[in-house]
Amino acid sequence: IGTGSRTHLFLLRAKQMTGMPVVTCMTPSTLLRDRFDLIFAPKHDGIAAGKNVLLTVGPPNCARVSREKKSRQGLILIGGVDSKSHYWDPEVLEGYVRQILTREPEIRWTLSSSPRTPVDTVRRFDILAGEHAHLQFFHFEDTSSGWIEEKYDECDKVWVTADSMSMIYEALSAGCRVGILPIRWRQKNNKFRRSEDYLRQESMVVSYSFWLSGREPWQKREPLNEAKRCAEEILKRWPPKS
Repeated sequence: IGTGSRTHLFLLRAKQMTGMPVVTCMTPSTLLRDRFDLIFAPKHDGIAAGKNVLLTVGPPNCARVSREKKSRQGLILIGGVDSKSHYWDPEVLEGYVRQILTREPEIRWTLSSSPRTPVDTVRRFDILAGEHAHLQFFHFEDTSSGWIEEKYDECDKVWVTADSMSMIYEALSAGCRVGILPIRWRQKNNKFRRSEDYLRQESMVVSYSFWLSGREPWQKREPLNEAKRCAEEILKRWPPKS
């Protein structure tokens, strides 16, 4: 079992050497797909389900519900620059966060940057945290391993910028109520946009604009558990021998 495009050739080589079935958690190139015994492909990749393709709601992840969340704690996760997929506007993003702080002052918010967050955006949030007693800002490099999982466990509400799809699916898998902070995509039909649209259509996340207008309240849904579904599919196809 492997995940990530760099593992694909190694997996196929292992299959050739051992005759064992191989499973990947990332959509391979078209030329390689028939050579895998099972592919777990996120719906937003846009490929069809098939005998060796199981479509998942986002990438499987290890986040899970582990304890009761605190209704007065919230988390805001900020992505960053990717010149190929989207435009980055720190002023607009700061405005989103200010609105959240103003509208829900009863919640103690934790805000975190990521490795892609530009320095000028970080500087804005440092200043913002100094202006609001109910906001604490963490630089990603100052957080330890497992910090984000602890925050998922604690926080009932989580806002994530739309470019950070992996964190959106982690928060959903951890049983959080999730809202998406919009960004402007460079291409209208990219896989992240498709994923965002799917989550909104299924009412799995809160749209920032609808939340701001009062048209869309926070939703509480059953947590995602795509990792379990994938594991069950593997065991169904290749039951362990007693």
